[in-house]
Amino acid sequence: MGDLILLLLAIAAAFGGTWTWHMRRHPWRKCRRCTGTGRHDDTTMFKGTSGRCTCCNSTGRHVRLDTRWLMPDYARRLDRGERGRWA
Repeated sequence: MGDLILLLLAIAAAFGGTWTWHMRRHPWRKCRRCTGTGRHDDTTMFKGTSGRCTCCNSTGRHVRLDTRWLMPDYARRLDRGERGRWA
């Protein structure tokens, strides 16, 4: 029984470490409004026009939600425009 618990703890630690590394390595996701292009199609009365995406400030990306929740200091640095180690 004790060996099974240690095995499960080792698997959980490996999964947690890999997930944390992945969040640091890939903190961005595509903007859902403009699908990463930085521009969105206007759907008001003028069809076929496009403009800057105001949701992501035309960057085409947002900080991932799990990065924002689990590493808020890192997410704030990314929001300020600081680049991470792998960026």
